[in-house]
Amino acid sequence: MPMDNAVDTEHNDRSKMYKNSGKPDDLRRRRVETSVELRRQKRSDDLMKRRNINLEQDSEESDAQESIGESTKNKTPVRITPEEARNILLNNPSLEQMQFAFEQIRRLLSINNNPPVDDIINAGLVEALVKALEVQDRKVQFEAAWGLTNIVSGTSDQTLIGVRAGCVKPLVPLMFSDDIPLAEQAMWAIANIAGDSAQLRDHVIQNGVIPALDCLMSKLEKLPKITQRTLAWTYSNLCRHKNPSPSVEVLRLLAPGLAKLISVDDEQVRIDSCWALSYLTDGPDENLEVALKAGVIPYVVDLISSSAKDQLAVPALRTLGNFATGSDLMTQVVVDSGILREVIPRIIKTRSNSLIKESCWLVSNVIAGTQAQIQASIDAKLVTLMLDGDAKSQFEASWAVANLVHGGTIPQVCTLYKANGLAVMCDLLKSKNVEVLCNMLDSIKAVLFALQAISGDKLENAKEQIEECGGLDSLEALQQHENSRIYETALGIIENFFSNDETDEEKENGIAGGDTNMQFNF
Repeated sequence: MPMDNAVDTEHNDRSKMYKNSGKPDDLRRRRVETSVELRRQKRSDDLMKRRNINLEQDSEESDAQESIGESTKNKTPVRITPEEARNILLNNPSLEQMQFAFEQIRRLLSINNNPPVDDIINAGLVEALVKALEVQDRKVQFEAAWGLTNIVSGTSDQTLIGVRAGCVKPLVPLMFSDDIPLAEQAMWAIANIAGDSAQLRDHVIQNGVIPALDCLMSKLEKLPKITQRTLAWTYSNLCRHKNPSPSVEVLRLLAPGLAKLISVDDEQVRIDSCWALSYLTDGPDENLEVALKAGVIPYVVDLISSSAKDQLAVPALRTLGNFATGSDLMTQVVVDSGILREVIPRIIKTRSNSLIKESCWLVSNVIAGTQAQIQASIDAKLVTLMLDGDAKSQFEASWAVANLVHGGTIPQVCTLYKANGLAVMCDLLKSKNVEVLCNMLDSIKAVLFALQAISGDKLENAKEQIEECGGLDSLEALQQHENSRIYETALGIIENFFSNDETDEEKENGIAGGDTNMQFNF
């Protein structure tokens, strides 16, 4: 392939990452890979599946059970094997024997380290646990629901075994129970199943989990904190997973509950509610409209501005950032929230790298919008603030700057020069990241062309700044870069603005060998 065609092909591939009429397509970027990374930042008990290992304190009085066929005087704590439990349940057990057997199964499955899940499965006890859910005895149902919770909290294969045994159908009705601990335990098992995969999430939805959640939500103020937390976490698992994502119809049913949960005065409830909202809004504009109509934005903004903990602020910021990836109308929701003026600058100056990175991603998507939205970011002095961060933040900031030069007016582009941004951009020319290099080269080129259009003196001053900060040396070095897009752009900048062979007339008209087709969106 000829070199020119290769460059054009690479440029076209890159241009697919942009959006908006008159500038490259899809400037706004949804980040699937970051969703995975952010989930890893959550603490261990915020995983998609959770085991219930909060056993009551063993004591001789509470733990002693009458062994089958033994005297009631024996107060030694009893432990039986899965096979022994199986034998009890296969021999026409009494209610007392069932209570005992299912409690022992639950205790085995609640061991903190290496619970014998496969032994329970191999003994055929999963089917027994499922059948026990329909026994009209509160203790039997509770112990069975707890045991199943811990089985389906395991591997995907173990979860599937519980589902194929038919556990979902009897678990859902138990969520309607007036016995709150029983309803919560059933919900916990359902949440583990929904957290396993998109397919199992849809399976529990098809089996009526949303009306069961609505029933629990109607009692929200009366529920214990621990149950409220399980409820919020269940919502988060029902909103998570892509390929496929939950349908808009399902999200519409879940959104009102999330709007209530995010206002609960409990940190863990808000954390899981915010994660649920971040999953819900990670999609097309229809999803964003669902969240908007539910009225969650004021709560999300408040959590970003008031929370002292990343655990809460990160998912809240991600939720608002998802609005910035939508249409111009959805992006305006972010601008209208007022977060650009005070909250984001404070985060960029004082908060953690994870929040700074998320803030930069949000702002880069705002700057991909209208020129009024670009101006809102400029007025908040966000563009230059973002460039002064760690490598991940600078990666996002590089996109913000590139979006500005692709969609801004000449005066807006020139704000990068006025704010001494050229030195920072030149420093980023030392980056090893190809996208950062491409963004910075495009931006430096755009700033120079913009200055050339309005003031020869300012152009000369900008060139001096680039030379003084070592930018010209970096540009010359990048002419040897293996990426053709990078070395061609670096060469074009040098030939247009730093070549000693061009005539004064060529300098004045900006026509020396290079790309003079820079377009601005007025």
